[in-house]
Amino acid sequence: MENTSNRRKHFTQVKKQLIINEHYSSGISIPVLARKYGVHAITLYNWKRQMTHKKEESTIDLEYVQKLIEENDKLKTENQTLKAKVGDLAIKNDILKDGLEIVQKKALLKALQPPKKSKRLIGMK
Repeated sequence: MENTSNRRKHFTQVKKQLIINEHYSSGISIPVLARKYGVHAITLYNWKRQMTHKKEESTIDLEYVQKLIEENDKLKTENQTLKAKVGDLAIKNDILKDGLEIVQKKALLKALQPPKKSKRLIGMK
């Protein structure tokens, strides 16, 4: 009689992937694979489900992250451009305010000065 132990079998992630790939590539059913490798069919279904979810997550995540990085770079560039434009507009606004202030002061000084007497009014030629 053989001495069999009831210890659980442990498969590496790579071995699990190979078994599930065998299901996909050769079309062998899960119950047949389960008997072949000495594991319960439910275990193989769980591996299949887990690997399917991991593939979907990793594919979506990589593409999504890449798109986010591209969009982030684009927004950084746009932000720098807008900051430069706002800076230019702020400088132009300050220049215009200074110019307006100068014009208003000149107009005020002109208004405060007594009017010049015209030579014609006095009778001088």
